[in-house]
Amino acid sequence: MTWELLAELTLTPDWQLSPVIASALGYVRIKHSTTGIYSKLLLAQAQTVTNQSLELWDVRTTFAKPEYDLFQFLSPPFFESRRLGFKIIRASGLLAEWTVQIEVNTMPISNPSVIVSPVSTTAGSTTVAASITSVAVLAANPNRKGASIWNASTASLYLDLDATATIADYAAKLDPGGYYELPFAFTGAISGIWSAVNGNALVREFV
Repeated sequence: MTWELLAELTLTPDWQLSPVIASALGYVRIKHSTTGIYSKLLLAQAQTVTNQSLELWDVRTTFAKPEYDLFQFLSPPFFESRRLGFKIIRASGLLAEWTVQIEVNTMPISNPSVIVSPVSTTAGSTTVAASITSVAVLAANPNRKGASIWNASTASLYLDLDATATIADYAAKLDPGGYYELPFAFTGAISGIWSAVNGNALVREFV
């Protein structure tokens, strides 16, 4: 990411404002410099309205630290001229200078050019009989976009995301009548084992 210096402000117990931000504001990075201790720092988006009063939006709280503070802001649609406002709340009896260096970046931290969500128009149907030994529920399928499993049994079904499931080591336990949706577009083998031989599992695989 490329950061652009917006301002460096010496803070006081009154609101101090940055220059007007012309572009859409995404991320704000703040570096602190203080010779004393204050209880906290308030940070907000701000604008001065016609009667010179200050309008604030999305007030945040932080403390002085050697590391950068990182914030993300969404632009209020009703702000005509937007700034960043800062205010310190001083710890009792302490006088010290507190400055902040403010940098902005309007690009998202992660910016893929295209975000594609899996889409399926086909669902394969499988019925797997209950078993007290591990059985294959679904074979590995690189074209799989998702899957659902319904435990149509009065016994518990233990599922694992590999070739062999056990009652002691499993990924998900489905109680009688339980329903499970496969996470994270997993395309590997799925196995299962029941606590008793009763009923079956109704499986749908989306490709």
